[in-house]
Amino acid sequence: MGDFKKIVFIFGAGASRSISEHIPLMNDFFQKAAEYLQKPKELPAFWLAFIMLERYRLFQFPNVYLENLAMFILRDHWHMLEISRSGVGEPKNTDTEEYKRIENSWLKWIELYYKSFIKDSPRCLSNLEIVFGRAEKQLYEKGEDGVYVRLLYAINSIFCELRKKFPEPTLYNNLAEVFKKWLDKNSKNNLSMVSFNYDIWLERATQKAGIWSPRNGYGITFDKFIDIKIAKESHEQDERIIKNGGGSIEGFRTSGTEIGESKTVILKPHGSLSWFYNEKLNDYFILLDKKENGMVVDNEGRWRIRNIIDTEDFDLYGYEPLLIPPTPLKKRNYSIFWKIDKRVEDEFSSADLVVIIGWSMPETDIGYIQKIKHIFEHRSEQLQKLLVCDIKEDDTIYFNFESVFRPALPVIIHSTGFDPRFLKKLSDLLGIDES
Repeated sequence: MGDFKKIVFIFGAGASRSISEHIPLMNDFFQKAAEYLQKPKELPAFWLAFIMLERYRLFQFPNVYLENLAMFILRDHWHMLEISRSGVGEPKNTDTEEYKRIENSWLKWIELYYKSFIKDSPRCLSNLEIVFGRAEKQLYEKGEDGVYVRLLYAINSIFCELRKKFPEPTLYNNLAEVFKKWLDKNSKNNLSMVSFNYDIWLERATQKAGIWSPRNGYGITFDKFIDIKIAKESHEQDERIIKNGGGSIEGFRTSGTEIGESKTVILKPHGSLSWFYNEKLNDYFILLDKKENGMVVDNEGRWRIRNIIDTEDFDLYGYEPLLIPPTPLKKRNYSIFWKIDKRVEDEFSSADLVVIIGWSMPETDIGYIQKIKHIFEHRSEQLQKLLVCDIKEDDTIYFNFESVFRPALPVIIHSTGFDPRFLKKLSDLLGIDES
């Protein structure tokens, strides 16, 4: 037991769901996201996404009442913006009676929309893949990017909020300690991770354990970073703009950060909450917090990069979250993903043990599944062992895993999900003391 030279871990949505039932999956994303409609002033990303979905009728089943409510919400929102933008140099127009009257009306519409949405089961349980796929189709056929982009920010925002609620998931921290013990014991061997999740709980846990660093830990190199805390504390901006998730911040060269070297890598084929991208400039950023020694952080709002230190470029450039949504097309034609795909191929090509946590090979990942299958079909040696950690009563999924990964022995099954019992089984398999 434990005689493995190279181990590859694969993480899917089930790993994150183990933290809390509040973590959304594709078939209940809208039900979970709707909860945030109760804080419309604090979390604008959610109501904007819902309203745009209703405006373009992207939910599978029509509901004229909810669609009309969405139009009232949008109308009052535009009125509020018009009032707040007028009268430059005068006292804040948000303090006027007219603004407050419209704002109260707006809040009532959103409250009514939320209550009605929760009662609409087909909407609550709409599959994110189907809805996002329609937004993607609209983007490419009509050039309408409003819904597509709003959904990206809704996904981004929901995981940012969840990390605030669950900043230190015990299971992830304990798993990172298992990784650390194995690496310390097997210093010449290799352990790597492939995560299809956007969230950064895995990075935070492994970074805390001292085995991973963003400097070279993503299998790619970021030349620039954004420090959210410094931006909020030092850059002069309208407090209201920051509160509503916007504004301009400074970018810095990563060469100025004091972050260490990785003992392992986390490869993310679908992007990350800590990654930013500007398509026009083909430019990438990573979000770090220098006050925590370069700890990876997630995005809060739609920021614009004011300038990069040590350059003469002072233009405002918009940077979007680099997230690959669960859609049929899965637009991944960014150079950053070519490098990640090559590194994934290298890791799988020589793995002795593959451990899958909460990834059920969903249909939305069919393209990547075919890539993995191709790798294992053309290996010179068969995979020694495959351990699958999931919550499945149907054994079909395990047969599917066998057909893709082709292990020499039957799949080792852990069917109660990512839990302490799994950590014990994993520790025994790796031949290390869990305590």
